[in-house]
Amino acid sequence: MSTSAAAPAVSPLPAVLEHPLVRFAVVAAAAVALAHGLDAWAQQYVVDTDIYDGDFGRLLRVMGFYPLWLMAATALFLTDWPRIREGASRRCCARRAAMMVVAPALSGVFAEVGKVLLRRLRPGAIPGEYAFRSWAERPFYSGGLGLPSSHTMVAFAAAAMLARLFPRAAPVWYLLAAGCGLSRVAAGAHYLSDVTVAAVLGWATAWLVWRWMRPASGGRDLSPGSQLPPSMDSVAAAFGSTDAQSAGLPKDSISLSTATPRR
Repeated sequence: MSTSAAAPAVSPLPAVLEHPLVRFAVVAAAAVALAHGLDAWAQQYVVDTDIYDGDFGRLLRVMGFYPLWLMAATALFLTDWPRIREGASRRCCARRAAMMVVAPALSGVFAEVGKVLLRRLRPGAIPGEYAFRSWAERPFYSGGLGLPSSHTMVAFAAAAMLARLFPRAAPVWYLLAAGCGLSRVAAGAHYLSDVTVAAVLGWATAWLVWRWMRPASGGRDLSPGSQLPPSMDSVAAAFGSTDAQSAGLPKDSISLSTATPRR
């Protein structure tokens, strides 16, 4: 009696699309294209020129204000630094704060460089059309240029880094960053595509900073008795890994939800 071997599982996606970064690039490109198609609609219907007169509007805008994230980084540093007494390294105790300093800062720099290179003016220069500044006119001045939105890019870089450090609160960070971007559209300061491009680049900047500054694979940052950041295994999953070590995180970086409490 003959038996046939089980057919191998076939992925519904092409092999190249199975990589998380490739899927992100595809989704990001589609989002940017859609945002360009919706720019005229957003200019007409997503309008609230007085949005920054109220406290809620100011709250959304300040998400793209870099000094806010310097203060947040300081708070993280003051929280983590006492772990030195528990045997953690100085580098470990400063790492989360450093990430919160570097990611929004780099995103702000990249946004200003992008404005100078792309040279697209803010809405209203030519009604109903995109307008670009000539290279002969103030070639290195970013004032009046809108692509990408620097407020939105800083907000999304900070939100993406916070989502990696505190993944259970990720929806809060991303909603605030998205609100910052939409408030810039409503105020007439940016096109919808300006803030969409900024969101993509801000997330990518945070990802690069995380890859650069995260703990080395197999390294040990915290002593066995020290408190670990929450849900580090879900951070590993964001890189397509099944455990913390394969994502380049310390061996003792485990989810607090599965850790056995000490007695």
